[in-house]
Amino acid sequence: MKKPLLLLTFAAALAVVFQTQAQNVPMPEDGAGTNDPPTPAEIEAAWQTHLAILATNRTRFAPWLAKPMTLPNGQPANQASVDALTRTNLLLLAEAFSISRQETLQAATNSGTPTELIFPNGERAILSSFVDGHPVWNMDDSLTQAVSIATAAVWPGGAAGFNLTGSNTPVGMWETGTPRLTHNEFQGRVVQRDGASEMSSHATAVASVLGAGGVYNLVIGGVTNVQAAKGMSYAAPVWANDTIDDMAEMAEEAATNGLRISNHSYSARCGWLASGTNWFWFGDTNVSQTVDWKFGAYTPEAYSIDTNVFISRTYLPVWTPGNSRNEGPPAQPTNHFYVLPGTNVGYWITGVTRSIDGDAGGYDAIHPQGNAKNTLTVGAVNNLPGGYIGATNVIMSSFSPFGPTDDGRIKPDVVAPGVNIPMATTNSNTAFQSASARVLPPRPSPDRSTCLIS
Repeated sequence: MKKPLLLLTFAAALAVVFQTQAQNVPMPEDGAGTNDPPTPAEIEAAWQTHLAILATNRTRFAPWLAKPMTLPNGQPANQASVDALTRTNLLLLAEAFSISRQETLQAATNSGTPTELIFPNGERAILSSFVDGHPVWNMDDSLTQAVSIATAAVWPGGAAGFNLTGSNTPVGMWETGTPRLTHNEFQGRVVQRDGASEMSSHATAVASVLGAGGVYNLVIGGVTNVQAAKGMSYAAPVWANDTIDDMAEMAEEAATNGLRISNHSYSARCGWLASGTNWFWFGDTNVSQTVDWKFGAYTPEAYSIDTNVFISRTYLPVWTPGNSRNEGPPAQPTNHFYVLPGTNVGYWITGVTRSIDGDAGGYDAIHPQGNAKNTLTVGAVNNLPGGYIGATNVIMSSFSPFGPTDDGRIKPDVVAPGVNIPMATTNSNTAFQSASARVLPPRPSPDRSTCLIS
């Protein structure tokens, strides 16, 4: 309570000092007692005296004054020089990430680890890194939605009055495949930036949530939904990329093209995976026989995201927390495949009980990228057709996980609808799907020993 009084006292003291010093400035004589104006020489002398007093004051108060910012090389910091330094640092970071990617590929070659796995239901897993010799695989996660999270309020005619469409703000997107670029909902605004060509229904759906134009009215459950698949930023350019070399590409886009925001609906695969009629487990038995260590962990992937955002200063990636809450076989022990590190072979395991992902409460089940500190991690709740009313009408989905992270931070950061959302899909330029996360398969039959993942 004493700080305002101290500040006022200090300000009063400064006023006294300046008044006293101002009284000591010799005023030019007015011509030996006449009303004649001072001569130019007298004016100059008074001015020089005044400047000397100001210099003395500046020296006395210098310790309390803010210092001009400088760059590491000592040059003055201004908007142009800071932006130039940021671009340089981001490009250096992109180069470092590319080198790291090449090291991962070399390690895969040396150990015989494939760079991609394709599971019985067609899902793809892309090799991301190695941690203590154990491969980490990126896979698609659940999708997360405009009335429910009040996005419609910022559209033209919305209650917020902002009239935003996203028309001049590119949205980055990284996925394990490429969207159907020709879908009518995209109106030519979705472009593949990195040359990837493996078409993916998941990538198409995510691009739809981000930027579908709302071209069609869809009949869902006998009810006509106007502009049913309209995306959050429905007039924005969507810059699509696949997840291979994602960190380097993110840094390059921020450095050279000023990318400000991107979406990432994939993460390192953790714990259980249901594929076809089979269960797979992605933990490391050298660490734990029952729980996958990657849940809640701050991994190299999380650190890389944080470094990207810290250096860029104006870039925000939005990430999924995964969709592993309560995922696992409905009965234990269940015969399943264990993905052997360093191979594409899943070994048939019998009679072993492993924890359901997130255990009983679904806690500590955030996938690694969602544990980054500088990203926005978005969980999935049930849809709110009438919009947000209060906390009691926000219901968590059955699959979206809870934190905390292993170092105690709260995750996810926010939630958004991610259940039964109308989205574009790959079957044709007018095809749609309504999806959320997963359907659990039946219990697999125990009549096999190994499975070769293509």
